[in-house]
Amino acid sequence: MISQIKFLCPLNIEGDNAQLTIDDSVGGGELSYKNAKICLLGDVNMDGNISVLDVTEVQNGIAGALELSEYQNKLADVNNDGSVSVNDVTQIQNIIAGF
Repeated sequence: MISQIKFLCPLNIEGDNAQLTIDDSVGGGELSYKNAKICLLGDVNMDGNISVLDVTEVQNGIAGALELSEYQNKLADVNNDGSVSVNDVTQIQNIIAGF
């Protein structure tokens, strides 16, 4: 069995010696990261919350009114189909509504 962890954006760990360590029980090792921020799929503005602000950013990105960064596009592609579309907007709205 192979374990895989993907970080979509830099981690945001505060403090002089802040560090994130992940024990790999399958591979028998550990991964350590300094200065990292864990982002949730759907949290396109990367403020730590999934809200209507994220929906608006995705809609503006789709309409071409806003250019999303590479990380924002990955966070916006909630259904993981390789593109950001109205389907992702709907899924983010469903997350907000608790569906």
